[in-house]
Amino acid sequence: DHLAICLVSWYLYQIQKTTHGQEMSQKERKIEGNPIPGRLPRHILTQIFDLYNEEWNSIMEHLQFCFQQETAMVKATDSSDDEWEWWQGNQMTMNFGDLRCANGVGNNNGNEEAEVENENINSSRMMKSCLCSADLIVFSFVLHENSSFLLVQEHNGDYELGGVLKVMLESAKKGAIVICMDSGNTLWPSFRKTALQYGWNVMSDAQKSHKIILGPKSFCLMKRVQICNPNEM
Repeated sequence: DHLAICLVSWYLYQIQKTTHGQEMSQKERKIEGNPIPGRLPRHILTQIFDLYNEEWNSIMEHLQFCFQQETAMVKATDSSDDEWEWWQGNQMTMNFGDLRCANGVGNNNGNEEAEVENENINSSRMMKSCLCSADLIVFSFVLHENSSFLLVQEHNGDYELGGVLKVMLESAKKGAIVICMDSGNTLWPSFRKTALQYGWNVMSDAQKSHKIILGPKSFCLMKRVQICNPNEM
């Protein structure tokens, strides 16, 4: 899944490369040696959050190197040093994250709690910041297995979304797109109910009975079209 997300980052970079006419000469791309704003693709910042992030760190470091090498057009080419440095803004990072809790940290028990608490708090803040500013948010085969932690029962017996998903629905920017892929669609009705209250358009296989060829067994696609909060209505 992490490799697939990295490939999405490369695809987004390539789309921009084509859109911005990247075949222009180096002289055309710069003013007094500096990249021209709007004439070069935006940096693609990919932040991956995982409960077992440490096990993935070495792999992500290699993927990060490959991604930067490609987007920097490889220093062996005639790219100047300042342009090489600018392209290094394309980043992939692996971070700790626990989507079962609204603060993104989770519960740590025993003697290790004090030792990891500060690191987890920083990771929590990073996750919240990412959810507020991200253009594209992907949940890949991780929601269904944690559904018991993500659903909150209301007074009338119905369920709504909780955990970090509720934080995302409340704080994501207008225009943000969310792609959820999973092995089952039992979570989607509650997901949709909560998302609609916060200004999201939602479509899933729970509503539309067709499969994506060579795709996930179940999916949910969302886009935030307006900023609203049901608690303020």
